[in-house]
Amino acid sequence: MFLTFEGIDGSGKTTLSSAVAQRLRERGNHVVLFHKKSVPPGVDPYVERHLKTLGRLLWDDADRQPIHLLGNDHWVRIMAAYFAATTETVIRPALSDGAIVVTDNWYYKFIARMTINTAHPRHDFDDVFGALDRPSRTFFLDVDPEAAAVRKGHFTQGEVGKHQRDGADTADGFVHYQTKVAAFYRDLASEQGWDVISPGLRTPAELAEVVVDSLDRVR
Repeated sequence: MFLTFEGIDGSGKTTLSSAVAQRLRERGNHVVLFHKKSVPPGVDPYVERHLKTLGRLLWDDADRQPIHLLGNDHWVRIMAAYFAATTETVIRPALSDGAIVVTDNWYYKFIARMTINTAHPRHDFDDVFGALDRPSRTFFLDVDPEAAAVRKGHFTQGEVGKHQRDGADTADGFVHYQTKVAAFYRDLASEQGWDVISPGLRTPAELAEVVVDSLDRVR
């Protein structure tokens, strides 16, 4: 089983995915937890170096470099290459080994941003990412952007759409941009039958219990 958690920046995806992985392990399951911006232990050293190199290009330098100079097509393919490599070297081997794979998001947020930031329709990006494995279950954390802004406190350029001059590097810019991302997510969740979670005041442990219980009902 391959699980992913989706949502706007600051919605708690990484925290909840970790809590779900822990709860699944407590119930005796073999779990591989994969956070998008990290490399799980045990992969081949060459693969580790390769993934880290791609990760640095995609995330570590993004706020410090004029990434727009390379064009959107370049970044779409670099991101697709990263997810293709993780599919081949992390996701599929773990699934073949009988593990439950838990990720803190898949490629959907990138497609959301690119659809908002460019004139391309969504299916243009589906063509590029279509060969990648899709999660068995996708959980969308439907969090209010203003609450997410308070939780984060500071924002990257990508989180406010600044590379596309959508908003300023402020909470208002974050809320404005993330509201668009949230709307994209809601449409996709409805279209693809994702599980929608409104966290409210529940703790990560409480939400993890809800998620794991829902998995038990369908397994």
